[in-house]
Amino acid sequence: MKNPFHSTILVALACFSAMGIGMAQRINFGTFASEGIIIQNLNPQGLDFNLAAGVLVAGSNQTIQVGLMDDEVVILEIQAQADLDITVHIDIPSFLQLDASNMIPVSLNWAYSNMGAADPLTARSQAIALQTGFQSFTFPVIRRTTGAPGPPPTPSYQGYSAPLATAYLFIYGGLGPIGNIQAGQYEGVINVTVSYTQI
Repeated sequence: MKNPFHSTILVALACFSAMGIGMAQRINFGTFASEGIIIQNLNPQGLDFNLAAGVLVAGSNQTIQVGLMDDEVVILEIQAQADLDITVHIDIPSFLQLDASNMIPVSLNWAYSNMGAADPLTARSQAIALQTGFQSFTFPVIRRTTGAPGPPPTPSYQGYSAPLATAYLFIYGGLGPIGNIQAGQYEGVINVTVSYTQI
């Protein structure tokens, strides 16, 4: 069973003067999770490029970057069964769109931490960044300290609660370059799905 949450990328463009167009942009995130997995977005304002760079101007070719260690990074806390692997799939558009003629390129990156960190700040300092282009990846909820896999997980039975652990997923990246585009609300959809890996 999935917990449905949707995610939307929103970019609002507003006219500030006849000389140019000021832009406000933010990416909101949501998640889909398999039964037994809890995901919490620890940065509910989303990936806010304005906090990183202020106002954008149409035609400026400016690119806004939010890095892994920046305050604007999106942090998803994933609580799942400690002895299992999870698969994360991230589906993002290449552009935010007002219409077919007005688009802003977006390029996101992600990293994960599964070392049992006590808090998101520590987890971020231990994060493993994935190369650009990966949309699906699998990792153990808690990093294994030995090379060989551990014993099989205890099967579920009445009265047994499997131990849980917390992993973190960090989403960050760039918006732009900003071309000659019209004012308006630019949108796209991001879906983050986390499920237990099928063996």
